[in-house]
Amino acid sequence: MTSVVLPATSRPAIRTRNVPAPLRRFRPRLTFGYQDKLYRLARQLERMPHAETDRELSLAIAAEEQRRSQYEALGLTPEDIVPTLHWTTALRVLRDLHVQGWTFHTDDEGLLLRVPGTTPSTDPEVEKETIRRSFALGAALFRRRSVEGPQGSV
Repeated sequence: MTSVVLPATSRPAIRTRNVPAPLRRFRPRLTFGYQDKLYRLARQLERMPHAETDRELSLAIAAEEQRRSQYEALGLTPEDIVPTLHWTTALRVLRDLHVQGWTFHTDDEGLLLRVPGTTPSTDPEVEKETIRRSFALGAALFRRRSVEGPQGSV
């Protein structure tokens, strides 16, 4: 029997491309099939106008919620469908970021998100609207109940 000892290294085994400051790499913990689905969806979304992107993400979330309901009707527990729950969560995060003004881009490594307000704009009204959308979403999230107890209390 032969064994090989490799020296310890502080560098990651896979080097990733440096991403410019206004871009953020989106790396949710998804299974390979859902990673591929995310990449294909992102390729579609980056070419769509803002309103169509909202609609497409909402449709994708609704489809996954319907699938989750079907799994539950078949007797599967949340523990049985963890990859699907992670996928649905990733879609919801993308939708929330998009509403805040983040834009989607792809490269050969996956999905990149552009921070709102980093795209050069000569129109101050465009910049103001981006900030308004971001604050409106934050306010809506604070008003929404996240968890209800047994008698409807939070």
